[in-house]
Amino acid sequence: MGSLLGDADVWDDTPARPRPLRRGLAGLCAGLIVGLAVGWAVAPRPVPSAPVVPLPAARPPPQPEQGGAVVDQAILAGPMLATGLGKLQEVQPNGISARVISAGSAPVAILPARKGAPLVALGGDAVVLIDRAGTVSQLNPSGFRARGMAWAGSKVLACGRRPLPPDQGQIADAAGEDRTRNAPALLLGVKGGKPSEVKLACPVGSSAGGDVIAGAGGAQVTYRSTTRGTTVLAGRPGGPLRTLLSRAQLEAATGPGASVGAIAVSPDGELVAVAAGAAGGRWAMLLLPVHPAGGQGPAPARLPAGSRRIAVAPGYEAAWLGFTGEGAALRLAMVAVDRRGGLGEQVLANRAGNGYVLGYDPANQVAAVILAGPPLERADGFAFSADGQVFAVSARRGWTLLRTEQPSERATLPIGGTLLAWPGTGP
Repeated sequence: MGSLLGDADVWDDTPARPRPLRRGLAGLCAGLIVGLAVGWAVAPRPVPSAPVVPLPAARPPPQPEQGGAVVDQAILAGPMLATGLGKLQEVQPNGISARVISAGSAPVAILPARKGAPLVALGGDAVVLIDRAGTVSQLNPSGFRARGMAWAGSKVLACGRRPLPPDQGQIADAAGEDRTRNAPALLLGVKGGKPSEVKLACPVGSSAGGDVIAGAGGAQVTYRSTTRGTTVLAGRPGGPLRTLLSRAQLEAATGPGASVGAIAVSPDGELVAVAAGAAGGRWAMLLLPVHPAGGQGPAPARLPAGSRRIAVAPGYEAAWLGFTGEGAALRLAMVAVDRRGGLGEQVLANRAGNGYVLGYDPANQVAAVILAGPPLERADGFAFSADGQVFAVSARRGWTLLRTEQPSERATLPIGGTLLAWPGTGP
């Protein structure tokens, strides 16, 4: 009998012996790997946590027994106007009682009330009047989307935007841009009449009597999903407007690509406060004299004479500005909120970040953080009382009231809704 050459195992054609244990382990490992891969692909991802931004140091927290005195002072200042749950209502500072001003209307802003006149509110895209019966009537023409307003003498100064033509709107949608374009502000008569245009963009502000108005202007630059102005103008309603701050001055004070985010005018019309910066960049609050000493002169890349610059903490943007008092008692408040990264795309009431309130004394040029941390989480409105004694911030967790001259004296109240104006003298 012959023999096969070479390795016997190579030439052996007998059936291989089964290896069930080894094959079973290999199949189990393969199944685990496939299962983990599929699970990773379909499992929901946790929502990224909000960015953490360090807060500036605030004054010492209040003592519990100080809250009652602040509330008592606030009650003397009269009721507040607040909106929420689809209605506008008058709320007492102690949160006990409320009176509905208008049901089915939830405005986002209210102009300071004038005796005997209907309330002027900004709701949705419209400037509206709310009469004593709670009836709402629109002031601005159709096709004008109001975004801000201020008194201008006996008229209402409304800033806003106009929709793009349908074909341009579709292009804007495809590019992820705003479907509206900037439009000149309008002077609206509360008793009707044809509106007149004013070369101002949002935001706008005015003095207590409305005899000095201010707003953004200049070239429009992209700010997240919309555009904003790059200069600041001021003047009298119906008169010529003068440039208080050029684009070069604005960028020199706040950084490249800066635009105007908020504006407030002092009650006497002598100062304009401006909050400006670029998305994701550094921000600052600028205090500008309406009538600078020696006039404006050439437009160097520096602030006008008599101006002041107050830096905003890194990672924060100014959301609101407001004045109270006059003369030596003049005070300015700036509310800054965390708007970094994805938070900048959220409306204020939906963001998860916090913020701080900076109080400024123009006479002594002293700035101090007067409120910070949890009270500013999801903050959505603020106001000074008519007498300037109390400052209030509304937020989802409750409203915080503090004494203007002694910010460490404060109270937290379980009031719901967004604070719009104080006092809230109903129509």
